[in-house]
Amino acid sequence: MNNKRLKHHGFTLLEILVVLVIITIVVSVGLFSVGSSDVKRTEQAVRQVSAEIESIGKQALLNGQNIGMGLTASHYRFYQRDEAEGVWKSLDSDPTFTQRSLPEVVSIRLTVDGETQKLPEQFEQQPQLIFDASGERTPFEIMFQMETTGFGFRIFGEARGPIIWSYVAATTY
Repeated sequence: MNNKRLKHHGFTLLEILVVLVIITIVVSVGLFSVGSSDVKRTEQAVRQVSAEIESIGKQALLNGQNIGMGLTASHYRFYQRDEAEGVWKSLDSDPTFTQRSLPEVVSIRLTVDGETQKLPEQFEQQPQLIFDASGERTPFEIMFQMETTGFGFRIFGEARGPIIWSYVAATTY
């Protein structure tokens, strides 16, 4: 009996397939966790924006002053109407209402009174959304769409009533 061992050069097809399956699983888990953290961060930001909008509306009503919200493609801030001077003034000096950044992984679309607004690169003197001292506000919709997945969130408010935020399935706008 001859016990000569054959020398193998290379890998078998089964070994290559096992390695490919392992690599696919590791990459999938990595991509899912990265996407998941972006979604969670964006959801947290949307919840914060929604709560701040609700709070601003209440503050305008309680203080009897008009308050506005301005958005750019990457930030938002709040304004208060100075009736004596006839101008809107930023509330950035108040830590509660200082300018805030929006998540970098989203694109934003603002619709005011049914018309889509082009978001400026820098803040303008006039806010896009106005919360009147009478309790009314500009009807609006703010869409936050994840650039990586298309998944998004929507904040919606009529002239009166609650501010509503919701998830939005992957869409293109």
